[in-house]
Amino acid sequence: MDILPITIKQTVDILLENISIDEKSIIQNSTYEELLEFGIVESLNIEEITGIAMGNNALIEECSKFENDSGFITFLSVEQTIEVIVRNLILSIASSKS
Repeated sequence: MDILPITIKQTVDILLENISIDEKSIIQNSTYEELLEFGIVESLNIEEITGIAMGNNALIEECSKFENDSGFITFLSVEQTIEVIVRNLILSIASSKS
């Protein structure tokens, strides 16, 4: 991927384009912890798609702001950033089904 996503929405949109209807159903009906346990989070290739492991600081900062509304930004780890993205993916899928 040439241009890395810099917002949660861009990332979720890219993920939605790349997952099947069956995967969307599994994601919608699972918690983050279940998706992590069953290897679904890893199979989404979020690190590769977003470049967060390589230092996509714009996306990490966006996720950090989303996670912490106190006004102080404490950068999240890669794992925490992935969690924010997946939780938003779950919400996006759920809201599109209603």
